[in-house]
Amino acid sequence: MARYNKKYIRMIRTDLGRFPVWPLQQKVALGDVLMFHGRKSLYSWHGNLTQWGISVTPTGAQTLLNEYYETEHNVSMKLGPGVDCVVADFKFMKKCAVVAQSFEQVYSVLPIEALKVAINQRFSPADKQWNTDWLIVTELWQAEAYTTLISGGNGGEAIIKSGGLIPLESFNIANPKLNLSVSSKKNMNYIALAEQAVCPFFRTHRLIRYRGQYALRAYGEG
Repeated sequence: MARYNKKYIRMIRTDLGRFPVWPLQQKVALGDVLMFHGRKSLYSWHGNLTQWGISVTPTGAQTLLNEYYETEHNVSMKLGPGVDCVVADFKFMKKCAVVAQSFEQVYSVLPIEALKVAINQRFSPADKQWNTDWLIVTELWQAEAYTTLISGGNGGEAIIKSGGLIPLESFNIANPKLNLSVSSKKNMNYIALAEQAVCPFFRTHRLIRYRGQYALRAYGEG
């Protein structure tokens, strides 16, 4: 994995308390099972709970605002009208600085108590069928579209323009309806512009042994 990928994963985990999906096109679902290799910032995927006959109905999807994220103190953005378009000029003051935005994003979650009951009906710590290093995707962010910009160093720049004039307050660098394009770029590691039908983030729980059965603990706690 390239170094900037690792930095991106660590940055999002630190700043937002979520796992970013990488690569962005990776398909992720609630109940997916994975192992996170922390030192390398790598995911390895091991199927879904449904393969073990475990199925729990998630809560109804909750619509979120179009989220915007940038690396604090290391990005500047100038937004204004161009020739028959709107232009957003992003300048980066640090290697691996990030700008990201979602469009039409929703959030869903597995009810933890119901999940615990279903898991304990299928598995027992005594049978040792479950690898306790595995994590379960229990929270998921899904977006109609998502944009990620990662700089290659100080002096990185990406200029994004719309396909026509729109009100500045309506501009969103992930909105595929705006016919966005990258008109210029310099010293950039990665650009994914308005990638559609993606899952930008997830959170996980892991199974721990507790009084002869399994309990669930949010990954990173305890």
